[in-house]
Amino acid sequence: MSLWMKIYVIVGAGIVMLAVAWGVAMHVQMRRLERSVTEARGRAEHSEQRARRLEIDANAFRQKVEFLEASLAEVRRTARRQDEEIEIIADRTAAARRALELARQRSGTGSDR
Repeated sequence: MSLWMKIYVIVGAGIVMLAVAWGVAMHVQMRRLERSVTEARGRAEHSEQRARRLEIDANAFRQKVEFLEASLAEVRRTARRQDEEIEIIADRTAAARRALELARQRSGTGSDR
């Protein structure tokens, strides 16, 4: 084997070794990237599930708020009606007291209390 042949063999072997090293490095990098993608998909799936749960919770809270607002409106209507009834009762009581006083004054007993 001549010197040039040895040089060609050594250079060829070096090129083959570089190609193998580059292939191994690319394989390692691809595995790393695939793992990163898998982890990112897992995180994304977890986030989607959490978002769905939060959306369900938000809908439940929205329904509770609507129910409570309707209940509050009903309580306010009832309170307003009861206030009106109390005013009517207070007016009738005042009128009855005036009538009683007038009747006492007319009968001559007066209010000596």
